[in-house]
Amino acid sequence: MTPFNGIVFLASLPHGITNSMVDGATTTMVGFDNTRASFDADRIFVNWQGLSYVDGSVVKINFDFAPVSVPAPDSLALLSLGLW
Repeated sequence: MTPFNGIVFLASLPHGITNSMVDGATTTMVGFDNTRASFDADRIFVNWQGLSYVDGSVVKINFDFAPVSVPAPDSLALLSLGLW
């Protein structure tokens, strides 16, 4: 198991993340790469283990999300009629 020292973001519902990628053009923290950001069904992990923060350091992580299906407007209208 890899040592962990960092931040865990917890979602109340599954967030549908499919990929994470450290933005190398923006991130200035030495040693922070794609192995430092991971996720599962309801958590995002950002691991600082062994890294040193220098004032002004920037970390930017881009996440890809699965498409969310949204009911068509006509389906919503039928649903609202059924609730009457």
